[in-house]
Amino acid sequence: MFRLRKKYPATEISAIVDHEEIIRSISSEAEKYGVETRLWLDINCGMDRTGIIPGEEALHLYTLINHLPFLKAGGLHPYDGHIHEAELSVRRKLNHNCYAPVSELIRSIKSHGLPIPSIIAGGTPTMGIFSEMDKLELSPGTSVLWDQGYGDAYREMEFVPAAALLTRVISRPNKNLITIDLGTKAIASEMPHPRVRLLGIGEYTVKSHWEEHMVIETPEAGRFKPGDVLYGIPYHICPTVARYETWQVIENHQLKGQWPIIARNRTITI
Repeated sequence: MFRLRKKYPATEISAIVDHEEIIRSISSEAEKYGVETRLWLDINCGMDRTGIIPGEEALHLYTLINHLPFLKAGGLHPYDGHIHEAELSVRRKLNHNCYAPVSELIRSIKSHGLPIPSIIAGGTPTMGIFSEMDKLELSPGTSVLWDQGYGDAYREMEFVPAAALLTRVISRPNKNLITIDLGTKAIASEMPHPRVRLLGIGEYTVKSHWEEHMVIETPEAGRFKPGDVLYGIPYHICPTVARYETWQVIENHQLKGQWPIIARNRTITI
């Protein structure tokens, strides 16, 4: 972390933490480098992936961040990625239940005279709910490009997909089958089908999905021939993005440039 900051001095680099040993270690390194370091306390509000449950131990860790040398509290990071029910009223109730202990922690922190500069909260499904609260920073990721999965689930969010995959028909192995070159190397495959919404086909099912191929069964197979182009909207855009080195930027039906997908390049350079 500190070598990164030294290599990229114009970039602010901070971290989220949930364990006392890590907090003390960062403080020690920050003192060694002489660099004040901002930390957010990661709050487990029900997802059980990372973070600490709001309560006395969380208060202790937040107090520690404020008191140890060369540390500065950025605030709290409660993430509710486990809330993804389609019905808005259900999402709202679950969000209220999981955030109530966080609100109590906030009151406790303030009663001890400690500042909370910011609270970074919420994924895409609950960003509308959190946006109704004061003094919160939202962290919705899928809203940047959107996808078919969230489009189907959260119809009250009027987003339009901004990313599509180009694929071609490469074979017609049977009268009701077409094979396209949209294999598991080309689209996120950690979830069950459907993994893509193919545009321009009314009725179809995915018969099989291989590294290089996706086999589609459709009564419309007869109108396709090898080389025909299809476009598909991924159901899960997040890991699909990392399948590619660049994405093509289209504006008004014209190719305007490329975006490098730097998130896939995970080589450590320090």
